Amino acid sequence: MMMPQANPKRLLLPVLTLMAVINALLPAIMQSLNEPLLVAASSGFGQSYVLWFSLFLSAFLLSNTQIKYRAQPRGFLLYATLISTLMVLPNATLSWVLCSLCCGIWLKQICGQDGKHTILERSAVLILFAISIRSPVCQLLLSLFSNEILNFDAWFSGIFLQILTPDAIVENNLITQESGHSLLILTGCSALGNLSWAMLLWFSLTTYLHHTITTRAYLRIVCVVVLILSINSIRLSLMALDEQWYLQLHEGDGADFIEAITLLLTLTCVKWKKS
Repeated sequence: MMMPQANPKRLLLPVLTLMAVINALLPAIMQSLNEPLLVAASSGFGQSYVLWFSLFLSAFLLSNTQIKYRAQPRGFLLYATLISTLMVLPNATLSWVLCSLCCGIWLKQICGQDGKHTILERSAVLILFAISIRSPVCQLLLSLFSNEILNFDAWFSGIFLQILTPDAIVENNLITQESGHSLLILTGCSALGNLSWAMLLWFSLTTYLHHTITTRAYLRIVCVVVLILSINSIRLSLMALDEQWYLQLHEGDGADFIEAITLLLTLTCVKWKKS
């Protein structure tokens, strides 16, 4: 009895997706390797540990699935050729967009299918899709609404700052005090970055554990948003007090402490008990 030969198209979409992920990660990894290996590793090779953890969850789910051959949509080979050609360009954002496109096609293929392996496969692709859209969406929002986002950060920080000192003045994205110390909030200090990582961590863990996002789970993501916005605003209000607070929370151990608190509080919003 002859065994059926594997169709080479079976893994074309997963391979394209993997190539897009590798292309998106490579620029930061190569740049981090200019430093000593241990330093590069301790900094996540230029990537957030949340990203690596989410990729691990997606890969682990895929390793427990049986990716079946499915009929490709009309013109898929043309799409695949175009995507492969665009991957030649060394641009991380473009590669993440291409990865999102691959994930979208992948999800459309398995839409409406049931079975344990399909559920795991869908969860893995959803996590990968969330990873891939994070950076492009953040960049798009900052490009279109940077003034509004930064002004909101300054306004929200001013609410906490009024508790510490009533003399602070908030004007657009600038916080000033009578002492002369001022804090100009730029995109690197915006809550958007921390919020995007927190939401990715929450989504990856929730999808991994439960394979779906229920209506009740949206209340948990609202809690994540409120917590992250509050933490970042408290941090900015303290940085606006004086130069010592600024240095401690912007570059010192305080910055690592804030990052750790952000991740820990995000974990408290995850429903750990499996459905």
